[in-house]
Order: sequence, then C-alpha cells, then structure tokens
Amino acid sequence: MTMKKITLMCFMMLGMLSSAVAQTETDNSLTFLDKNNKEVKEGSTITINTVSTSNLGEEQMEIELSLQNKSTNDLTVQLTADLTEMPSNTAFQSCAFGNCDIANNSMVKAFPAGKLSKGGIEALATEWLPNDVKNVSWTCRLSADIMEGDIQGGDLKLKAHGPKINVVFKRGTPTGIDTAMAEDATKEVARYTADGQRVSQPVKGINIIRQADGSIVKQLIK
Repeated sequence: MTMKKITLMCFMMLGMLSSAVAQTETDNSLTFLDKNNKEVKEGSTITINTVSTSNLGEEQMEIELSLQNKSTNDLTVQLTADLTEMPSNTAFQSCAFGNCDIANNSMVKAFPAGKLSKGGIEALATEWLPNDVKNVSWTCRLSADIMEGDIQGGDLKLKAHGPKINVVFKRGTPTGIDTAMAEDATKEVARYTADGQRVSQPVKGINIIRQADGSIVKQLIK
C-alpha cells in the first residue's frame, strides 16, 4: 500500500470519528426554566439557600426549575446530577417524569429517563435533603441529555448532550426555615398514568400524583 493511500485512509478514519463525535455534541432542543418560566442559560449558576419542611417533617432545599422541550419532536430525556461535592449523611432526590430515585452518597447520579413531549414543560421535582448538616456550601452540576433506545427495557444510549447548569446549595443555621402548611405541601403539581405519561386530569386506572412537597401518591380511578 502506498503512502498516499495510507494517508487518505487516515483522513477518512478521522472524518468518521469526527462525525461520530459531532452526533453526541450539544443539542439546543432543551432548556432549563426558573419558577417564573424564564430561561436559565447554559452554564448559569443559581444559588439556593431556602430550607423548607415537608408535612413529613423532612428538611429539603428544592431546585425550583423545569425543563422545556423547544423542538417539534417528542424527546427521551435523562437528568444527571454531579454530586461529588455533596456532604456526607445527606441525600439528593428527584421525581422528574414521575420516576422517583434518590442518591445517598456523593456520586455522579443519572436519574430515570422519561418522555418530554414537543413544546412540553416538566418540573424537575428535585431537592437536596440536608438532614442535620448545617453551615455548608456545595455545588451540584446538573445536566439534561437527550437519549435514544428503549426506556422500559433500560436500554438507552446518549444521543445528544443538553444544557448544563450549576446549582449552589448554601445551608446556614436553621433559623430561617419556612414550614410548609399541610394544605400547600399536599397540593398536586403533576399527575401521571401507570406507564409514566403525564396527564392533566384523572384517568381510569392507577394515577401517580406528585405533590408539592415532593412526595408521591398513587390513586386508583375506577
């Protein structure tokens, strides 16, 4: 094989590699929204210093953000939290897309993926549970990626990177804790069918209800 052919093959392989990498680069279809539905730009840092207590008596610091699908296609989305700075004896949980999961240790945690319809908005329903840890500050790096594959079978792979932001939790002394009233804590903020589809009103069968305090309630509608 001549040197010219070898060089040509190398360029072709580099081109294929570059194309594969490009396919998993950032996609702008997703964006984070704050509690007023205003866009939180890529790479932004938000600070959370408000501690509330649920009707179960748990202290929590809620990330009051949502995800919006700006595209014209339904997307499979996975939320990932870099919790490597999270203090010991605390926890981080998310009930996004009607699937609750919790991390009890510092790690990079990929939460269960879910469907986000075109133009749809999904509340993250995500919070840090500081327990008795006080006078700390740490940063969570939050990202939302577009996935492809079978959600039910758990056979998913990365299709494109989505937005990334930094969330700084500042926990001081407990004097500023706001105790949520029971009626507010149990307010319904989202409703899903048994297969994870978000609905706007009760439907026949099992309904999964996410309340304002992050708790999940199952309801059977006949």
